Amino acid sequence: MKKKIIRILLPLLLVIPGIMFATTNNTPTIDGNTSGADEWDSDEDLVTTTGSYTDYITWDGSNLYFAIAGGDVDTDGKVSFIYIDTDPQPTATNGTGSTSSIAWSITHTLPFTANYGFAYKVQSGDDYYNLRKYDSGWQADQTYNGSVAVGTNLLEVSIPWSNIGSPSQIYVVIFMQNDDGSWTWSGA
Repeated sequence: MKKKIIRILLPLLLVIPGIMFATTNNTPTIDGNTSGADEWDSDEDLVTTTGSYTDYITWDGSNLYFAIAGGDVDTDGKVSFIYIDTDPQPTATNGTGSTSSIAWSITHTLPFTANYGFAYKVQSGDDYYNLRKYDSGWQADQTYNGSVAVGTNLLEVSIPWSNIGSPSQIYVVIFMQNDDGSWTWSGA
C-alpha cells in the first residue's frame, strides 16, 4: 500500500510546484511594442523551432493573447498562424476539429485537432487577417472582436474567449510561413 501511495503522490508533487509558481495570466497592451511594465512576462515566452524567434502566449478573463517576435514578422508576404484546439483530448488528435491546417499554398499537419485558426498576412499596408472555425472544413471570416498590431519584427494578437466558444482548456500551435508556402518557421 505504501508503494502505491508514493507512485500516486510523487508525480503530483512534481507537477504542483509548476502550477503554484506560474505567473502567467496577464493583460498585455496590443500595440506592436513589447516594452513597458504591462507587456509580456518572462514565463509567457515559448521556445520555437527557429532560435531567433520567440512566440508568446498569455490570457486574462476576457482574451487569449499571442505574439510572434523575430525578423521578417512584419515583412510583406509573411503569414502567421495560430491554431487552437478548444476541446483537447488525452490523445490530441481525437478532438472534434481538424489535424489539417488552413490550405494556404500548402497544408500542414497539426499536432492536434484544431477547432479555430487565426491567420495574419502582411501585404503592403493592406494586411489581411481573420479567425476561422473548423466545421467540416475551414470556414472563412468568423466573428472576431479582438485586436491586432504589427510593430518592427513583431505581431501581437488578442482573441476574445467568446469568439472561440469560451473553452476551459486549450491546445495551441503557432507558426509562420511564406505566402507561397515555400518556408515555415517560428513554430511553437
